[in-house]
Amino acid sequence: MSCTEDNLLGRFEGVSKSGDRWSARCPAHDDHNPNLSISWGSDGRVLIHCHGGCSPQDVVRAVNLNTSDLFCDAGSVNNLPPPTTQDAANPKFIPDDEVKRFQTQLTADDREYLRTVRMLTDDVIDRYEIGSEKGRVTIPIRDALGRCLDIRCWLRPDRRDVASSSPKTKSFGKGFGAARPCPIENMHSKHLVLCESELDALLLIRHGIPAITVTGGAGAGSEPLAVELKSAGVEQVTLAMDHDLAGAQGADKYRDSLEKQGIGVQTIMWPSEREKIGI
Repeated sequence: MSCTEDNLLGRFEGVSKSGDRWSARCPAHDDHNPNLSISWGSDGRVLIHCHGGCSPQDVVRAVNLNTSDLFCDAGSVNNLPPPTTQDAANPKFIPDDEVKRFQTQLTADDREYLRTVRMLTDDVIDRYEIGSEKGRVTIPIRDALGRCLDIRCWLRPDRRDVASSSPKTKSFGKGFGAARPCPIENMHSKHLVLCESELDALLLIRHGIPAITVTGGAGAGSEPLAVELKSAGVEQVTLAMDHDLAGAQGADKYRDSLEKQGIGVQTIMWPSEREKIGI
């Protein structure tokens, strides 16, 4: 399809425009207020965010579309061609069947740990497809079209061996570990929190706070992230890094890049007690 305003927005109810974005009632839940935000990125992507918690996949399915329909045809936005079917930085996508396999393997012990230690709800755990694989907690990283670009594999602190060189978090495999923002649907909130880890971002999302992280550690991908956030209309970012040297250095990198794009920045740190228990 051609993702012009008319043929996309006509599928939604309660549509109104504010600045360079649109709001509408979300078709994926019983929405009496316009909780859905719709905008177009500079590269032609349609950015969809439901403030009620529905995923972009749920929203597009509710209006009989596929996530692949969220790219505009050539020339429809800023005369830019549509992105290619393969991500130039990562030509490999992880099959949804593999994501589902990990998700169905989520152990009762890992779920309980996520609920009681990381303070996530079952809704967040299931919505973001968290799973288990070989003793690690798995978190899929999807792009704006719903394609899985990586699966982050996180080792719980109580399973780490101080004598081992195994990383705390690793990517799905070779070629999948590039720095990527996630969850991608939060990137067009005017005010958002940028965290150091995926689980920190999900904790804030659990409380209704728009939050993202960037895979790869504190400060990863700071310059392209700042450009993308500016393009998405983000005005203010709160940096919530870990209370350690890496977190402080990462916050400095993000601050410099964001301020160059004219985005307001404030910095907070998680309590130092978290570092003592390895969260």
